[in-house]
Amino acid sequence: MKLVEIGKKISELRNEMNLTQGELAEGICTQASISLIEKGELDPNATSLYQISKKLGVDVNYFFHIGSTPRLDYITEVEKQVRKLRILNEFEEMMNIVSIEEKNPLFYNDP
Repeated sequence: MKLVEIGKKISELRNEMNLTQGELAEGICTQASISLIEKGELDPNATSLYQISKKLGVDVNYFFHIGSTPRLDYITEVEKQVRKLRILNEFEEMMNIVSIEEKNPLFYNDP
């Protein structure tokens, strides 16, 4: 996994959550470190990456599956599942998916 890809993903998620670099860094590292990580110039250690992922609401493994699981495919798949459950009148299961995914930053600013 290229550092630039991890940094871009962190930046993307941070912006979707309307966090500044300083707010993301709080309790983890410095704002300057977040800036360098987002530019791909600094390799975050495992502990920092874990704490960043928790603050951004994603599993740390999310950063290592960027190439194999594009965001749009994930969003599209969730939408298909919810639509299918709605058609089948499986409202309880549909709401389970919604309650899980409403914590996912990928859906925050998606109209």
